[in-house]
Amino acid sequence: MTYRDRRLLNLVLLIVVVAMITVTALAIIITNAIINHWGFFEISLSIGITLIIIGGLGVFGSYLGAYSVSSFAAHARYPEMATVESNYAFKRRQKFPIISIALMALGAIFAGIGLIGIF
Repeated sequence: MTYRDRRLLNLVLLIVVVAMITVTALAIIITNAIINHWGFFEISLSIGITLIIIGGLGVFGSYLGAYSVSSFAAHARYPEMATVESNYAFKRRQKFPIISIALMALGAIFAGIGLIGIF
């Protein structure tokens, strides 16, 4: 019986995307802060939006690992493989992404402070 776990691939892709978003956001924030184009509220809003995006990707990534990517032919040949994959997917969907939700909540606080200050 062969069982392919895509969790490591999903985790690596999530880390790469989060790193790209973080580097881009930091470059924009630092550049605009150096040329004195932004104030505290604009930087706070951009940090909040970055945290919301990263948290949303974390939630998406945690539930993305809950779907099996096997072929129906393999399931027809090895019914126990289908059972193992469905049990794994069920367990993954039961886990609640606490860290990602906390990042999104922190991002919402920063974005709220920035929006209140701007408007």
